[in-house]
Amino acid sequence: MTQTGERIALTRDGALACAQRYGTSEIEKELFSPEYRAAIQGGLNLGQLRRIVADWKLQAFSWTDPGKKLDSNWDETIELFTAEAFRARHPRIAAWLLCALSGVEVRSASAILTVFDPERYTIIDVRAMKTLRILDYASLGQDRPEWLGETEFTTWLYEQYLDRCVRIAQALDVPLRDLDRALFYIEGEPDKYKAAMP
Repeated sequence: MTQTGERIALTRDGALACAQRYGTSEIEKELFSPEYRAAIQGGLNLGQLRRIVADWKLQAFSWTDPGKKLDSNWDETIELFTAEAFRARHPRIAAWLLCALSGVEVRSASAILTVFDPERYTIIDVRAMKTLRILDYASLGQDRPEWLGETEFTTWLYEQYLDRCVRIAQALDVPLRDLDRALFYIEGEPDKYKAAMP
């Protein structure tokens, strides 16, 4: 919760305005292009894995660089595990499969899955979690999740987080990717939300 105890009553217009303010980098445009997404449908190679996890993740989210850990994966292993993750019906299993790769943890697994299918997956991150902690869930017709105090990013937490984000996106009638970008933009700060309001 914020220091003032203020909660955000997230609206459709507010979420879309925040998503637009978040902006889109050149690398994000590339990764979410139909051509790139078509190229990765059968699984990733090392170059594609590095592009998503090291290049985009580091630029956009300031996460730590997995560097040499990613390079220790064989192309065949990367392709096998990413292809299986992309076929998985359950998001927790998909994230778990990706985390078997050296240099991939739950947050980067969620980024890989989101590039693969942004209508089904979203990215879990500290900033988005901060925003979820200050939402007024009653305004969305939902109960406050019990897991909001969790600080360790596990596949179980990702499953809970993703389910809640899907429910919020449906309640607001916004694309999941726009909700994702809005949660990142707000970063748990009500003033950022107010400033973005149309």
